[in-house]
Amino acid sequence: MKKLLIVLPLCLLLSGCLTFQKFTFTFDYASGRTEMIYHDIRSQTEVDDKENGIEEDWASLQELVDGGYAKDLDSDVVKPVKAELFQEEKVLSGKKVLEVQLPKAFPSKTALLERLLGNENEAFLIKTINDEIFLFTGSMEVLSANGTILKSPGNNMVVWPADKALFEFTVDQGDVAGESLLPLFLDNENKIKP
Repeated sequence: MKKLLIVLPLCLLLSGCLTFQKFTFTFDYASGRTEMIYHDIRSQTEVDDKENGIEEDWASLQELVDGGYAKDLDSDVVKPVKAELFQEEKVLSGKKVLEVQLPKAFPSKTALLERLLGNENEAFLIKTINDEIFLFTGSMEVLSANGTILKSPGNNMVVWPADKALFEFTVDQGDVAGESLLPLFLDNENKIKP
């Protein structure tokens, strides 16, 4: 269950939990621009309250997109730029864009990446070892990265040289159950259009 808690702080204690299939992260150290894309957002609800849980998860997701994702950010350090939901083939995906105001003010790139990814998932571990930056993703498979991808029987990781300025990776959680929120998104889009 721990690996299913990647999406922002989206878990809802009473009715359900939002999760997603894949996560894509891009960070440009030179500009401070950060993009996080959550592919195939789903509601994991209890069987006995499935309908209400899905509606509550949808409402929570809309609240996050409408600015809730930024409430814990200090805009002098990490400025929220935008968040949006969109249809990606036959699934609902979401993207948030942040801008780190002074990337070089952080003590290290590792500290900065920890700040950006630390709120996303406790399973991400970032370390600098011998002038290389390691991202450990646990059991989440690394689908792509602009660094070296390494796999062991129990872990997946990406390694970048310490002087790297652009960090990109996509991870997959494996089989993620739950109900797609795409129908609610499409209903909402149809209500907005005249």
